[in-house]
Amino acid sequence: MESLKGKLKAYVSKISVVIQLSSKNYFKAELLESKYVSINNESAMHIAKLGLWEDSTNGITIQPDQSKVKIDKAGEFSVWFNGNGRVDVAIDEKYHGKVCGLLGNANDDPDDDFQKLTANGLELVSDVTEFANSWVVPGSCP
Repeated sequence: MESLKGKLKAYVSKISVVIQLSSKNYFKAELLESKYVSINNESAMHIAKLGLWEDSTNGITIQPDQSKVKIDKAGEFSVWFNGNGRVDVAIDEKYHGKVCGLLGNANDDPDDDFQKLTANGLELVSDVTEFANSWVVPGSCP
């Protein structure tokens, strides 16, 4: 597969998934370029070598899924990354209309998805750059 890096205005090279398991315990997985995976800050491993990784106590799995890497939190969400800029996310129905951010609010109305984050809460905007920039985590972008 031809790399899209450098050919697009925006390119996803890494997906970090952090799940709070308790008040002091977190799970972290990083889905990296070329289908490498790092779990809880351990050395990255290619998904073909990792195969199926499972934390059955917390309902978390990481596995190859067709041409992508999939991380799943049972009854919560799934994230797929192809290792070359493409990300897909699915959330459980119980969260529809109760989330916000770069992926919208999952209420089946695309006209109200561009809600920027402000000091006073959410504000609907029409400019995609203004919307996207409002969700940038300080220090996360070069």
